[in-house]
Order: sequence, then structure tokens, then C-alpha cells
Amino acid sequence: MGICTSYEQKDSTPKSGKPEFEGVNEAVLRNLKEEFGVTDEVINSAVENLWKSADVDTDGGIDCAELEKAMKLIFETWLQDKGVQVEMPSDDELKLRAKRAMEKLDYDKSGKLEKKEFRVFVCTALEHTLRVLESQREQCNSNGNNASHHSDKGHGHHGKHHHGRH
Repeated sequence: MGICTSYEQKDSTPKSGKPEFEGVNEAVLRNLKEEFGVTDEVINSAVENLWKSADVDTDGGIDCAELEKAMKLIFETWLQDKGVQVEMPSDDELKLRAKRAMEKLDYDKSGKLEKKEFRVFVCTALEHTLRVLESQREQCNSNGNNASHHSDKGHGHHGKHHHGRH
């Protein structure tokens, strides 16, 4: 919502968007820190790791195809690996999402996300991921506390059988 508003209000002069851009970034960062206790180190690490993986051509900017790759990595590593119940979007859906995100986040209209612009994307994705995890955790807790026993993974008492005495 804030990102869309800032994008729509920005005129075509790149420098004029920076204060609004910084405001959007600060709002997302504040949510991550205050609501979820995420540290600057975690945020910086997430931005750097995803940047290195997504900037395939190492030109210092993330184009639409690279942003699509970043989104795919987020689904695979941040969501599915953490047990979040989400379905991977189709390739066409990922392309559409990347295009929409690029339109909203490419404040200077260069056709590539600079690191500061990419940081807003990563922080927004991280905030969304944490909200989904929190929501699913609450659903598990309200459906009975059996969800907390998944660490057993079938090893429980089954591995302690004694196979007879000789």
C-alpha cells in the first residue's frame, strides 16, 4: 500500500523520489524491527545474499528477469524450506509479479533496481514471510497443540524396539 502510493505520487525527476522512497524504506524497516524483532544484521544479510544470487550478470542492478529469480528463491528458501504452506506460483505468475514489483520499486525508471530499491523489495518480502509464518503458527495453535510435536518425525518410540533375547 505505501509503496504503491509513493510510486504513484512520484514525478519523473529521479531525485525527487528519494525522500518518499526513503520514507517507504523506513516504514518497512520499522515494522520488521518493532513487530518482529528483526535486527539490522539479519536484514543486511538477507539483502546481500539475495542480491548475490539474483544479480546474475553482476552489472550492479536487478532487472525484471533477475527480480523474478529473486522471487523464486524467496518461495523456495524463505517459505517452503521453513515449512510455510504456500504453493509455488507458475512461471507466468512469477513474471507478472516481477513486472508489477519492478513498476512499483524502480523509482528512477532505469529498468533495474538499485541496491536501495532492492532493499525495499527484500524487506517487504521478509515482512510478508514473517506474517505468513505467524498466521500459520496461530492456526496450528488454535487447531490443537499437536503441531508442536512435529520434531519427532516418526522417530519416537519406534526406534527403541528390542529385537528379542538370545
